[in-house]
Amino acid sequence: MQRIILGKEGDQPFKIKGEMVSRKHAEIVIDNNNVWTLKDLESANGTYIRDENTGEMKQISCMTIKPMSFVCLGPDNSKGCGFYARQVLNPGNYDDELEYMNEKEDEFDQIEDTLSKRKTYIEIGLRAGLFAVFGVLSFLIFPGESSTINFVRLGFTSVISQTIPFFFDLNKKKKRLKEKRERFHHCPNPSCYHKMKTEEIRSMDCSKCHCK
Repeated sequence: MQRIILGKEGDQPFKIKGEMVSRKHAEIVIDNNNVWTLKDLESANGTYIRDENTGEMKQISCMTIKPMSFVCLGPDNSKGCGFYARQVLNPGNYDDELEYMNEKEDEFDQIEDTLSKRKTYIEIGLRAGLFAVFGVLSFLIFPGESSTINFVRLGFTSVISQTIPFFFDLNKKKKRLKEKRERFHHCPNPSCYHKMKTEEIRSMDCSKCHCK
């Protein structure tokens, strides 16, 4: 069994400088069955784990984790310290983390592509439905059978059916997806708190620390 103390005075194999990290902040215990457990050691600013579904940081007291779980000692900013748990056994090598981040990007790309197609279908359906509804209403609003009246009806119906969809926030899900994606962009280097861009993740190279 292995027990690694995490903190400014911990025995983790990398330095922690975050000003809101306690001297002995938390511990990771790896038992003989390779089960990893993270426990907060009554730290002043809490220990957090990133939720793999939402990307949000959740405070914990004690829980089972995985080597690729993202741990944050203290707040999720430059005053804390974030890293993938596997770093306590394989410090300084970020290949697995960067490959994992690329896999997450692939997942988000697929979801975004699905949302884009769905958005297109919804817009087409909404405009077609509105065109049909206001096409009928135009006969009540503009009675008559002259060519001018028909032209007015067509213009009215077209403008309304194209304008109303803009009042529906069809991009809301894409905005939420973007926010969620960015929660997984944390540089894997515990000494670097840079939020990597997609291009950096794809090239597997943090522009700030170059993951060194």
